Amino acid sequence: MAKVWLKDKQKRQRIDSSSFRIGSHVSNQLVLDGAGVADVHAEIQKDARGFRLVSLGPEVFVNNLAVEKESLAHGDVIRIGDVELVFDDPPAAADDYLPPPPDQDFYNLEELSEMEIARPVSEFEPVVEELFSLPKGKSRDIAGPGLDASETIAAEKNLFLLYKVARSLNSTRALPDVLSSSLDIILNQVGASRGGVFLLDETADMELLVSRDMPVESSHDMETIREIIRTSIMENTARLCADACYDPDFAGEDSVSAAELHSVICIPLWDSEEILGALYLDKQMESYVFNQQDLELLTAVAGQIAVKVRQEQIQSQMRENALLQANLERFHSPDVARLILDQSRQEGETSFLREKEVTILFADISNFTSLLERLEPGRAADLLNSFFDEMTSIIFKYRGTVDKFIGDAIMANFGAPISHGNDAELAIFSAIDMMRKMEEFKASQKDEEKFDIRIGINTGVVIAGYIGSRTRIEYSVLGDPVNVAARIQHIASPGSILAGESTYAKVSNLFHFRDKGISNLKGKKQTTRVYEVVY
Repeated sequence: MAKVWLKDKQKRQRIDSSSFRIGSHVSNQLVLDGAGVADVHAEIQKDARGFRLVSLGPEVFVNNLAVEKESLAHGDVIRIGDVELVFDDPPAAADDYLPPPPDQDFYNLEELSEMEIARPVSEFEPVVEELFSLPKGKSRDIAGPGLDASETIAAEKNLFLLYKVARSLNSTRALPDVLSSSLDIILNQVGASRGGVFLLDETADMELLVSRDMPVESSHDMETIREIIRTSIMENTARLCADACYDPDFAGEDSVSAAELHSVICIPLWDSEEILGALYLDKQMESYVFNQQDLELLTAVAGQIAVKVRQEQIQSQMRENALLQANLERFHSPDVARLILDQSRQEGETSFLREKEVTILFADISNFTSLLERLEPGRAADLLNSFFDEMTSIIFKYRGTVDKFIGDAIMANFGAPISHGNDAELAIFSAIDMMRKMEEFKASQKDEEKFDIRIGINTGVVIAGYIGSRTRIEYSVLGDPVNVAARIQHIASPGSILAGESTYAKVSNLFHFRDKGISNLKGKKQTTRVYEVVY
């Protein structure tokens, strides 16, 4: 029968149900009195596979690792609030098993070869069980023939460390949290007094992401440590020093002595493609703490950490790209949004401003003010949103970019950020399709909700790019051709499409036009000839 017992007391409690709740309230099967213990804090569940601990909201820990759901193995230490419990479920053959005295660390790696770890949580669970399910007093020669018992136990301890670090790194928690847990495991195993995980940023500067008892960042001691790490990274070599004070080749002799560095290990985080940072450990005032076996073991651990860091970088980049693409697709068609992303990756920037020839389209609702007077505000807003949805779909269909919504008008451009070579043609096709869609749109509305639109189109060279402040930025085009397109739209009759001379010159052989003569556009000194698209 499985039991839990308080680590600082000999009191045990049997787990006699499939749902064993723990908390401070008297309704729980195990009532704890301690700081940080919630009314109903956690639950130990039993099924065909064994026991597992489930957090019911507040944070719980198994062997110093924060978990939400975790399978329990014999000897696991559970922390709920400031209360520590030991899970007691020895194998059937070990009926004479007795818990350690209260002052002994139950979670002792030296005794792992004598403990059966029944249900570790890992996708490699059968392999781990095979490695660590050892009969009491026995050991397995897993490193090859000829090893004595102490060497075999050391090998098993190393494998267990790799397993524990892997389990920590496979957590869904944030990267600093999983690295912090992994660092605790490493320090405990190799006997280091302090350490840290350093990551290289885009400028090749080292950021101390997680640490234990490291010197103050601006101190001379920290600069000495950073110099050791820089050397290791530059040479891409794992560094082991039994006594740094007497090793002038390891670092500057005076600075190392001043920092009282003796035993040091520094290993680059290498993921087979590039160096991502370094794992650093040391022991002050004590020499010969680390050996070659420690170096080999921690090199394997550093490889695990490097893979986790790379995965996090890739996932972060994917999240950023997804967010950027989602924002771009608000104003660009999906294929144009993808092209913008590809272009920004190649050029390394998204804030460029360039001169580009584009065709501008303005579409505006005729007599929108009178429409608002006829309708309730909510209905008018719904009608306007439906109109914008329909028109935006058409603009995207012809690979245009929705620059902005201005009241009851839409401003779009064809040719920026991506030119398709026939941007004026695409703009005319889009305008014709918008007018035809309006006929369908009006047919579905009540008489008092019906309205017409008018469209103005113009082509010219503009400044295109991401424009705005630090808090708000958008892709837009600026220049006189934009103003001309807006003025042409203002003189168009309801239901008509007018184009400027520059647009007409590019597509006159592709569409039917009616010459509307010379017009004096508002705010323009020069006259402009405009043409009506016949559709």
